[in-house]
Amino acid sequence: MRLLLAAVVTPPRLIVRGIAALGRRVAPLVDRLLGPFDAGYAALQFLVRLLLAAALARRGRVLALAGFAFVASLLVAALLPVDLFPASSQGRFDFNVRLPEGTALEVTDSVLARIAATVRGDPRVRTVYTTAGQTDLSAFTGSAREANRGQVAVAMKRATDTRGAAEIAARLRAAMDRVPGLGYEFEQPSLLTFRFPVEVEVYAYDLDKLQSAAATVAQRLAQVPGLEDVQSSARGGQPEVQIQFDRDRLSAMHLEPAGASRLVRNAVEGEAATQFSDLDRKLDVRVRAGAEQRDQIARLANLEVGRNDGRPVPLGAVATVTVAHGPGEIRRIAQQRAAVVTANLAGRDLGGAARDIQAALDRLTLPNGARAVLAGQNQELQQSFGSLRFALLLAVFLVYLVMASQFESLLHPFIIMFTLPMAVIGVVATLAVTGTPVSVMVLIGFIILAGIVVSNGIVLVAYTNQLRHLGRGKLEALIEAGQVRMRPILLTALATILGLVPMALGFGEGAEIRAPLALTLIGGLSCATVLTLVVLPVMYAVLDRTP
Repeated sequence: MRLLLAAVVTPPRLIVRGIAALGRRVAPLVDRLLGPFDAGYAALQFLVRLLLAAALARRGRVLALAGFAFVASLLVAALLPVDLFPASSQGRFDFNVRLPEGTALEVTDSVLARIAATVRGDPRVRTVYTTAGQTDLSAFTGSAREANRGQVAVAMKRATDTRGAAEIAARLRAAMDRVPGLGYEFEQPSLLTFRFPVEVEVYAYDLDKLQSAAATVAQRLAQVPGLEDVQSSARGGQPEVQIQFDRDRLSAMHLEPAGASRLVRNAVEGEAATQFSDLDRKLDVRVRAGAEQRDQIARLANLEVGRNDGRPVPLGAVATVTVAHGPGEIRRIAQQRAAVVTANLAGRDLGGAARDIQAALDRLTLPNGARAVLAGQNQELQQSFGSLRFALLLAVFLVYLVMASQFESLLHPFIIMFTLPMAVIGVVATLAVTGTPVSVMVLIGFIILAGIVVSNGIVLVAYTNQLRHLGRGKLEALIEAGQVRMRPILLTALATILGLVPMALGFGEGAEIRAPLALTLIGGLSCATVLTLVVLPVMYAVLDRTP
C-alpha cells in the first residue's frame, strides 16, 4: 500500500519541484522586464498627484474646460451623419430590368447578355448570371413570365469588397443607360431594414392623379444630390382592352350592365358548363367564343351581349372598345390607394438626405387630393431613436437608484453620474475622427456605456469616502484616492478596450454592423477613464460641502 501511495504522490512532487526550479530561473528575467514598468507607473502616479493638486487648486477653470468640451461635443454631434443601421455589403446585388412592352424574349436575353458581358471579366466578380422572361409580380400570387423583363445578378469574390461592388454596379448602370427604353431597379440584400433606404409614399384616390403625382415626386427626387435609382411603383402596365358600357343605350335595349359584362367575360375567358369525369378526376369543360372572335380587337365589337325583341345586340352598339395601358398595380397603404417612390443613397447619410427630401416635398405642388409622405427608413429611424433615447434615460435612472441605495446618499451618486458627459466627449470625438455615422448600433453602445463608465467613478468615490472616515481631509483624501485607485481603474478600462479592438477593426463579414458598437465603447470608455481621474475629484470637492 505504501509503495502504491508513493508511486501516486511522487510524479506531482517532481512536477512541483520542476516548476519551482523554472520559477527561480525565470524570476530575475521577469524582474528585469517589470522594473521599467514599475518605474514608469511610479512616475505616472507622481504626475497624477501633481495634476490632481493643480486641478483642485483651480476648480473653476477645470469645470469650465470640461463644460466647454461637453458643449462642443454636442455641437459636433449635431453635425454627424445619421443612419438607421451601418451600411453593409453581402457581396451580391441584382438589377431588375424591363424593356418596352412587346419585346421578344430572344431580344431581352440578348440585351441582358450584352450588359452582363461588361463586367464578366472583372477579377473582383465571382459570378454574373442573367434571367430573361421571368419576374415576380406579387409575393402572394407567385411569378409570371413576361418577355420584356429580366434580371442581372452579380456575386463578388469578397463579400466585404464594398467599394468594388459599388464600382461594378456603376458600370452596369452606365451600360443599361445606353440601351434606349430600358428601365431598371437596383436591389441589394439588406439586414434589419427595408429594401430601399429612401421611400416616399404618395396618396391619391384617382389613379390618373396618383400616377401623375408619383411621377412628379420621382422627377423631383432625381434632382436631390446623393440619390440614385429613383423609381415609382405607379408605372403603366401592359396594354389591355378596356370596355366602357353606355348605360343609356343598355337601358334603351332593355339590358343590364351586369348581364352584358358577364356575357362578354364568358365569351373571352370562358365558362365551365359541365365537368368531364375521368376515373377519379373531374375536368372542367369550358365553353367560350372561337379564337377568331376573341383574339382580334376589331371583332370583339361583334360579340352578342343580349337580345332586344328577339334580335341580337352586338357589343359595339352599347359599349366603346378601346386599347390602353392600365395600371401596373394598385397598391394600398392603410386602406388608401398609394404609390411608393423609392431611391438608393450614393455617398450620403440617411439623415441629411431625409432633410433635403422633406424640403423638396414641402416645395412641391401636387394635384388636388394628392399628398406625399416621407416614410421607409426615415420613419423607422425616428421611431428607433425615440425608443433608444427612452431606454438610455431609463438606464441612467436605474443606475442612479442602485448607487443611491448602496451609498445611502443622493449626492455622491449624482457626482458619479458626471462620468457620462465625459464619455459623451470621447464618443463624439471617436465618431468624428473615424467618420462613423450615428446609428442604432451607436446608441445601443452608449446605453451599454452608461453602465460601464460609472464603475470607475464608484471605485474613486468609495475609496475617497473610506479615507475620510479614517480622518483624512477632503482634498488629501481625493488626491490619495486618485493615486491608489488609478491602477484598478486603468486595468479595468484597458481590459475592456483591448477586448473590443478586434471588433472595432472590422474583420470578417458583417463587421460593418459590429464596428460602430465597439468604437462607441472604446471612445467613451477611454475619454471617461482619463477625465474621471481629474474632473470627478474636482466635482466632488465643489459639491460635497463637508470639510
